[in-house]
Amino acid sequence: MPLPEGQLKHLESSLHQHEQELQGLEEGPDRDKAEVRVRIDLHKVVLKVARDDKIRSLLAELHDDPQLIDQLADNPSEFLKARGIHLPAGVARIVTEKRTPQSFMAGIDFRIGGRGYSLQWEKEWGFGVRALRESGRPGERAVRESGRPEEGDHP
Repeated sequence: MPLPEGQLKHLESSLHQHEQELQGLEEGPDRDKAEVRVRIDLHKVVLKVARDDKIRSLLAELHDDPQLIDQLADNPSEFLKARGIHLPAGVARIVTEKRTPQSFMAGIDFRIGGRGYSLQWEKEWGFGVRALRESGRPGERAVRESGRPEEGDHP
């Protein structure tokens, strides 16, 4: 089965925002500044990963069969290779978290311009991209796009 309709609608809305911001940055007068290049590259990674049909198919598999998250966690590179999934340059690691048998998260942590980011999908809440705090320790997130409230988040 495909991913839940609400998650896909939220994803498409977010991707549209990423496209608009990317276009504005690429056409802007500061497009050659280092900090703007980082933002441009971030938008490109988010768009590439979130639009990848094989990745979306994998997430639908995980949604329908939560036991697969254990296989992904045990051997991420083989799990992705078996599905023909190639992640973009800069991916530091695959991230999984299983809270209960039916509640889990899968994502990637990556670096662009010396900054850490995390692109994740949660079964209950859908998709989100976060900037990792400068410490870069897993679990420390500064920016959130999904609808799931997170401790320390502010509206």
